[in-house]
Amino acid sequence: MTEPASPMTDRDERFVATDPAVPPRGWGLHPEPGARYHWSARTILEQERVDILWDRQGIEGTGTPEELKTLVDWINTKALPVLQASDLPASDSDATLTIEGDGFRMRYNPRGSCGYIYISAAPAPEVTTPTPKPKPKPKPRRRKTVRRRPTW
Repeated sequence: MTEPASPMTDRDERFVATDPAVPPRGWGLHPEPGARYHWSARTILEQERVDILWDRQGIEGTGTPEELKTLVDWINTKALPVLQASDLPASDSDATLTIEGDGFRMRYNPRGSCGYIYISAAPAPEVTTPTPKPKPKPKPRRRKTVRRRPTW
């Protein structure tokens, strides 16, 4: 038996499901205690880049449409750019890292999976600081070549 077609049509790497008709998937980290709703995803870590798959993410819990939209906007515009620009943990580690600001918290951890990063994002009312801006990754240094004139 096949799954019903998903109402999600945009498959951009930053796309996050917002339709409450999409069944909860539970792909990422478990929500923090007391969270009424959260977004979670299992992403692929590929060459220092996180690829979010449209069918390995979802929103669970009970939030109003406005609350869910605010969470999704924060994830897409603030948290994911910081995550993509950060030094990602080694894929075989079990370190949980956090991005927080604007009343939300995103936690991510590779769980020693050697290729996946598990993510959870939820409201965190105690967080009142703004979300940090993504820091640009340093460009690889180019070696300067010195041209010498021929001496003939």
